[in-house]
Amino acid sequence: MRSNQSPQSRETISQGSVTPLVLSALTLCIACYFGFRWWQIESRGWTPVDSIGVLDSGPPLRDFEVTEREGVPLRSQELRGKVWVASFFFTGCPGACAQLNQRIKDLHNDGALQDVTWVSITCDPENDKVGEALLTNPMRTTACQR
Repeated sequence: MRSNQSPQSRETISQGSVTPLVLSALTLCIACYFGFRWWQIESRGWTPVDSIGVLDSGPPLRDFEVTEREGVPLRSQELRGKVWVASFFFTGCPGACAQLNQRIKDLHNDGALQDVTWVSITCDPENDKVGEALLTNPMRTTACQR
């Protein structure tokens, strides 16, 4: 017996049966991804920001002194009465530190935040010589003026 279907109609039928299979596989992959992300968040015990509430301010900050990139000391007394933000970094940090420093630079350059003092403190003073880093590779180090 000879089939009444033309080769074109058989090809259309086989393509039509593949589409639901591909869509089902894609849907399964997406569901697995979001399920895995949900499991990661739940297993780490992350708390949504809006549910944290007000945090205690903690004990008063002790007096401190750090060396500014030009070698000039910066004392905590100079920051009293000012709004200031501190961040900690090291210049050899790949990825996250560079992104953090870039974001701080963007905030530093924001005119609405001109009254904020930005203090970035290295976690690796033996290897972090910001002045030298700026001279050797200015694109790698993000700097804000005092």
